[in-house]
Amino acid sequence: MRLRLSLLVLLIALPLAGLADSGTVIRPAPLQSEPFSDAGTLAELPRGAAVRLLERQGGWYQVKAGTLSGWLRLASVKLDEHGSGAGESGIGQSLRFAQTGRSGARNTQATTGIRGLDKKALAEAAPNHAALDQLEQYAVSGSDAAAHARRHGLRPES
Repeated sequence: MRLRLSLLVLLIALPLAGLADSGTVIRPAPLQSEPFSDAGTLAELPRGAAVRLLERQGGWYQVKAGTLSGWLRLASVKLDEHGSGAGESGIGQSLRFAQTGRSGARNTQATTGIRGLDKKALAEAAPNHAALDQLEQYAVSGSDAAAHARRHGLRPES
């Protein structure tokens, strides 16, 4: 079980490490002085403005746009193509591995209250073995799961 936890942490970390370092503003957006919705606005960036990503903090990117540096919401930035995820917004590309929120027909994500993992949080991450041991009480055997599925008329998909 601890191996599965290690693999899960690795799968979460890999997409974050592969984020593009540049993007495009997908709708007119305020460039904030801090990563808060009530922070002062430095400028209004137009749709199509090129930005360089400096950092990610929660639901915000710190960006450089021309000579200005400030913060944009993830949902306002489309990351430049970086292997996969072309055309997705920052939210969709950053969270495509998690499949959280509601997916639409084009597999875009709609979420609120985004909690991001930055490089420092990943570097300082440590497994919580006590919590993992606590979760073990909810484990079921394959035969118990199959019996439950049969009782409720569930069939495997091919």
